[in-house]
Amino acid sequence: MRWDFAVPGVPVSLATRNRPRRHAWTETVRQEAVAALKGPEFPLLGPVAVGVTYFHEVQPLDVDNMLKPILDGLWPDIIVDDRQVQDVSGSRRDLTKTLAFRNPSPQLVRALAWNQPFVYVQIGVPRDEEEVLWIGAQ
Repeated sequence: MRWDFAVPGVPVSLATRNRPRRHAWTETVRQEAVAALKGPEFPLLGPVAVGVTYFHEVQPLDVDNMLKPILDGLWPDIIVDDRQVQDVSGSRRDLTKTLAFRNPSPQLVRALAWNQPFVYVQIGVPRDEEEVLWIGAQ
Protein backbone atom coordinates (compact mmCIF):
# COMPACT_ATOMS: atom_id res chain seq x y z
CA MET A 1 0.00 0.00 0.00
CA ARG A 2 1.18 3.53 -0.74
CA TRP A 3 -0.16 6.90 0.36
CA ASP A 4 0.84 10.33 -0.84
CA PHE A 5 0.20 14.01 -0.30
CA ALA A 6 1.66 17.36 -1.30
CA VAL A 7 2.50 20.48 0.67
CA PRO A 8 2.62 23.84 -1.10
CA GLY A 9 5.63 26.03 -0.45
CA VAL A 10 9.36 25.90 0.05
CA PRO A 11 10.55 23.48 2.74
CA VAL A 12 12.43 24.82 5.71
CA SER A 13 15.88 23.44 6.32
CA LEU A 14 16.79 21.64 9.51
CA ALA A 15 19.85 23.91 9.57
CA THR A 16 17.81 27.12 9.80
CA ARG A 17 18.33 29.23 12.88
CA ASN A 18 14.74 30.39 12.67
CA ARG A 19 13.15 27.78 14.94
CA PRO A 20 9.64 29.29 14.80
CA ARG A 21 9.71 29.10 11.00
CA ARG A 22 10.89 25.48 11.10
CA HIS A 23 8.18 24.61 13.64
CA ALA A 24 5.54 26.32 11.47
CA TRP A 25 6.69 24.33 8.42
CA THR A 26 6.53 21.05 10.35
CA GLU A 27 3.01 21.93 11.48
CA THR A 28 2.01 22.73 7.89
CA VAL A 29 3.29 19.32 6.80
CA ARG A 30 1.33 17.68 9.64
CA GLN A 31 -1.88 19.50 8.69
CA GLU A 32 -1.58 18.60 5.00
CA ALA A 33 -0.78 14.96 5.83
CA VAL A 34 -3.76 14.64 8.16
CA ALA A 35 -6.10 16.31 5.66
CA ALA A 36 -4.96 14.06 2.80
CA LEU A 37 -4.55 10.78 4.66
CA LYS A 38 -7.81 10.26 6.45
CA GLY A 39 -8.77 6.74 7.27
CA PRO A 40 -8.79 4.00 9.84
CA GLU A 41 -5.33 2.77 8.85
CA PHE A 42 -3.70 5.82 10.44
CA PRO A 43 -1.60 6.15 12.39
CA LEU A 44 0.55 3.47 10.85
CA LEU A 45 2.09 1.14 13.41
CA GLY A 46 4.70 -0.86 11.49
CA PRO A 47 7.85 -0.02 9.56
CA VAL A 48 7.45 2.56 6.80
CA ALA A 49 9.33 3.92 3.83
CA VAL A 50 9.09 7.64 3.08
CA GLY A 51 10.00 9.38 -0.16
CA VAL A 52 10.19 13.17 -0.33
CA THR A 53 10.60 15.22 -3.50
CA TYR A 54 10.91 19.01 -3.47
CA PHE A 55 9.67 20.53 -6.74
CA HIS A 56 11.36 23.94 -6.91
CA GLU A 57 11.80 26.85 -9.26
CA VAL A 58 14.79 28.91 -8.17
CA GLN A 59 15.38 27.85 -4.58
CA PRO A 60 17.07 24.46 -4.51
CA LEU A 61 18.18 23.47 -1.04
CA ASP A 62 20.11 20.67 0.54
CA VAL A 63 18.02 17.52 0.30
CA ASP A 64 19.35 16.07 3.54
CA ASN A 65 18.44 19.20 5.52
CA MET A 66 14.86 19.33 4.23
CA LEU A 67 14.00 15.76 5.25
CA LYS A 68 13.91 15.92 9.07
CA PRO A 69 11.33 18.73 9.45
CA ILE A 70 9.08 16.92 6.94
CA LEU A 71 9.49 13.56 8.67
CA ASP A 72 8.73 15.24 12.00
CA GLY A 73 5.46 16.42 10.48
CA LEU A 74 4.29 12.82 10.11
CA TRP A 75 4.29 12.27 13.87
CA PRO A 76 2.02 11.44 15.71
CA ASP A 77 -0.96 11.36 13.33
CA ILE A 78 0.54 9.38 10.43
CA ILE A 79 3.21 7.41 12.28
CA VAL A 80 3.47 6.94 16.04
CA ASP A 81 7.27 6.95 16.30
CA ASP A 82 9.94 8.22 13.94
CA ARG A 83 11.80 4.95 14.54
CA GLN A 84 9.23 3.37 12.21
CA VAL A 85 10.96 5.02 9.26
CA GLN A 86 13.06 2.18 7.90
CA ASP A 87 13.71 3.61 4.43
CA VAL A 88 13.85 7.27 3.45
CA SER A 89 14.69 8.93 0.17
CA GLY A 90 14.90 12.55 -0.79
CA SER A 91 15.20 14.39 -4.08
CA ARG A 92 14.57 17.73 -5.72
CA ARG A 93 13.34 18.51 -9.21
CA ASP A 94 13.34 21.79 -11.11
CA LEU A 95 9.82 22.85 -12.09
CA THR A 96 11.20 25.10 -14.85
CA LYS A 97 12.34 22.03 -16.79
CA THR A 98 10.13 19.65 -18.70
CA LEU A 99 9.22 16.80 -16.38
CA ALA A 100 7.60 13.52 -17.44
CA PHE A 101 5.78 11.21 -15.06
CA ARG A 102 4.64 7.62 -15.35
CA ASN A 103 1.24 7.10 -13.73
CA PRO A 104 1.22 10.21 -11.54
CA SER A 105 -1.16 10.07 -8.60
CA PRO A 106 -4.09 12.50 -8.45
CA GLN A 107 -2.32 14.28 -5.59
CA LEU A 108 0.81 14.86 -7.69
CA VAL A 109 -1.23 16.05 -10.68
CA ARG A 110 -3.11 18.49 -8.42
CA ALA A 111 0.13 19.79 -6.92
CA LEU A 112 1.73 20.33 -10.33
CA ALA A 113 -1.25 22.50 -11.27
CA TRP A 114 -0.47 24.87 -8.38
CA ASN A 115 2.33 26.41 -10.48
CA GLN A 116 4.42 26.99 -7.38
CA PRO A 117 7.06 25.11 -5.42
CA PHE A 118 5.83 22.17 -3.35
CA VAL A 119 6.91 19.07 -1.52
CA TYR A 120 5.51 15.69 -2.55
CA VAL A 121 5.56 12.94 0.08
CA GLN A 122 4.98 9.22 -0.46
CA ILE A 123 4.60 6.76 2.40
CA GLY A 124 4.61 3.02 1.95
CA VAL A 125 5.98 -0.31 3.05
CA PRO A 126 9.78 -0.64 3.16
CA ARG A 127 11.44 -2.68 0.45
CA ASP A 128 12.45 -6.24 1.19
CA GLU A 129 16.10 -6.60 2.07
CA GLU A 130 16.62 -8.67 -1.06
CA GLU A 131 15.65 -5.63 -3.12
CA VAL A 132 18.16 -3.29 -1.46
CA LEU A 133 21.30 -3.24 -3.56
CA TRP A 134 23.85 -3.34 -0.78
CA ILE A 135 22.03 -5.95 1.34
CA GLY A 136 20.58 -8.35 -1.22
CA ALA A 137 22.02 -11.74 -2.01
CA GLN A 138 24.73 -11.91 -4.61
